[in-house]
Amino acid sequence: MPIFFKLSNKTILSLAGDTAIPFLQGLVSCDVTKIDKNPQFGALLSPQGKILYDFILFKSTEEDGLFYLVCAQDTAEEFLKKLKLYRLRQKITLAHLSEEQLYFYAGDTALPPTALAEVSSTYSLLGQDPRHPNFGFWYKTASTPEMNENTNIETGNPEQFHDYCLSFGIPEGPQDIIQNKTTLLEAGYDSLGAVSYKKGCYIGQEVTARMHYRGLLKRKLLGFSLTSGAVTFGERLFNEEGEDVGKVTSASQTHAMCHIKINFLSETLKTEAGAILTPLTPLTQNAF
Repeated sequence: MPIFFKLSNKTILSLAGDTAIPFLQGLVSCDVTKIDKNPQFGALLSPQGKILYDFILFKSTEEDGLFYLVCAQDTAEEFLKKLKLYRLRQKITLAHLSEEQLYFYAGDTALPPTALAEVSSTYSLLGQDPRHPNFGFWYKTASTPEMNENTNIETGNPEQFHDYCLSFGIPEGPQDIIQNKTTLLEAGYDSLGAVSYKKGCYIGQEVTARMHYRGLLKRKLLGFSLTSGAVTFGERLFNEEGEDVGKVTSASQTHAMCHIKINFLSETLKTEAGAILTPLTPLTQNAF
C-alpha cells in the first residue's frame, strides 16, 4: 500500500535570484548547474571537509529563478544564517519556508493526479529524490490536509522514514551523520551523487579530493540487512575471526547502518549477542 511520510523533522529553505545557482556552485559539494535536468543532493562542508548541512535542491515549477533546499528542521536556521553570511552583496533572496510541510511518497513512480486528489489538492510535487532511482518523491503543502475516508494511502512518521532509508542503505539524520565530524566519503555521499570532482572549488573541496585521490578513507557508513537477531545503537561488530571492525549507528527491525573499517565492507558481520548482518549491495551512483 502506498505510504506518505509526514516529515516534521524536515523543512524548506527558498533561494531566488539570477545568480542563485552560481552562488551555490561555489559553496556546496554537488554540481548544482545540473538542476535543469534533475534535483541534486549535496552538502555544505566546513573548510576541514566535514558535513555541516546536507540538502536536496529542487527547481521550482511555479516560478522561474526559484529553488528549494530540503534540509533538516533542527539546523535549518543555522544553515540559512550560513548561506546569508556567504551571500555578501549578491542579489539573492533567502528564506525559511517554515509554514510549508513536507511529505515523502515511497515508490519508484510519482502518484498520478487522481491518487493525489484523493489525499489533498493542496499537495505540490517538488520532484524525485536523486539519491536512488526507486527511492521516492518529495511533496510540499502549506496546509494540514486530512485524509479522505476512501483513500488507500497510509501515512508514516519520521522514525518510519528513517527505517525506510536504512532499507536502501541511505544514511539519514543525526543518528548516522554527525555534524561537523562526518566527511562526505565516510558517509558514502559520493555514491549518492553528492560529490563532483569536476566542478572546481567549493568549501572543503581540497580535503575531499585528497581523501578520494590518495585513498585516505579508513572507515565508512554502510547499510546492512539483519539476517538474524537484533541490534542497537553503539553495538560493536566483529568479523569471522573475531576482529572488532566497527559499530552500529542506527537500526530498524530489519536493517542497520554501520560504521565499518574500509577493508571489511563486503563481509558478513556479527555482534557479541549473536546477531548476523549482511552488507547491502553498495549503491552504484557515481560522483561526477
